[in-house]
Amino acid sequence: EAACLLQTGALYPLRLGLRPAVGDDIFLGVKSGALSVYSGDAPYFHFDLDGRWQRAFIEGIHYLKSLDNSVQSIDRVRRGENLTLERRTLNFAETTDLDEQIRSAAINLLDQIGSALTSLPAPEGTRTIPNEQARDLLERVTEWDAAAWFAHRERYLGTYGAIPFIPPETANPVILQSTLGHANGPGFGGEASSTFYERSSAEFTEHAKTVARLLGRRLLQCRQVFLAGADALRRPLDAILADLDAASAVFPIVDRRPHIRAKDVDVLAETPSLEGFHAFLHEFDRPTFSAEEWSALESRHFKRLIIGLESGSPHVRAFYGREWSNDSLRKWVESCSVGTGLVVLVGAGGLDHSSEHVRSTLELVAGLPLSPGTLVSLVDANDLNPRGLNFDPLDDSSLSTQRAELKSGLTAILAPKKVKVTTYSTDKRWR
Repeated sequence: EAACLLQTGALYPLRLGLRPAVGDDIFLGVKSGALSVYSGDAPYFHFDLDGRWQRAFIEGIHYLKSLDNSVQSIDRVRRGENLTLERRTLNFAETTDLDEQIRSAAINLLDQIGSALTSLPAPEGTRTIPNEQARDLLERVTEWDAAAWFAHRERYLGTYGAIPFIPPETANPVILQSTLGHANGPGFGGEASSTFYERSSAEFTEHAKTVARLLGRRLLQCRQVFLAGADALRRPLDAILADLDAASAVFPIVDRRPHIRAKDVDVLAETPSLEGFHAFLHEFDRPTFSAEEWSALESRHFKRLIIGLESGSPHVRAFYGREWSNDSLRKWVESCSVGTGLVVLVGAGGLDHSSEHVRSTLELVAGLPLSPGTLVSLVDANDLNPRGLNFDPLDDSSLSTQRAELKSGLTAILAPKKVKVTTYSTDKRWR
């Protein structure tokens, strides 16, 4: 991989190849919103343009660092004939040690640029990072010592409440919380929920500004704004529109992100652009928006409604505190004039209600007027850590069986409508 990057500069319009007297060649590459550093094939590190590391591969282990400073390690482990991914959240001491290891690698490289390393010619169609720019980028990395990471963690905790379920269509979002907690029992799929709170207009405006400061230049990696919280769309329309207007005053919202070839982008002078707003809704006990109300939302760049369906069975949904009818969900889908997505829970109701859940869910989804291009995602109930639900959850084997049954059944129903069905692991959620 590193050799390919050095030879072609693929995906990195701005790059620098370096050759030490002894050892592997080194690659520094800058693409939209990100800096990557490879030493041979490994180790390698990926940073945002503020110098915060996000991904690393060291001694055969992948590491992912989220915006809240937590770090997951991902190891490929062979179990018999299969390779499995084992994920683990690092403790505080392990995280601190890893942070310092990555910072030290940047300090060491910074000391060698222009002296102990020979620059390599850039491939055709790419530009070489001048040494001074390379040093500036690495100096940003070296600023992230333990004190800086601690301060960042404090800023994060002062910015966000508990982050609810983030659907798969919402890739690399800016998350804004107009509401926190959940007004009506547990969150989607039985997720634990804190006390409900709705931010005032002034509070939401300040929240949006705080999020922008927290993200910094990582905003360049973001693609849309996600109005987090299942109650965000259950409020009066005026409150929703006010939040969309407030967010648009802080973040650069465009109708469509321009498609520009990577080699034509000045990645160090690039400005962010976001493709409108997404929101998630899993309770349908209020009237849907009228055509005029949908139009008002669209005029504020509201692009996609993602629907959460715990089960097509009202009896199974009752375990989650849901009292809406199947007909009310159909009305929401019928009225919706923006893009839609659908998230279906696997394992809802546990073992005793497995057959009922599958049968009723297939029947309900078959009758929904989903438009071509809609993504239907299957999410395992056990991944959402449901609390206090009065049934026994499916074990891994039963969950796998039901997942396959739902996927094959939904695909047969929806493929003629050009609707795609896929599985989604919450391990891939927003980080």
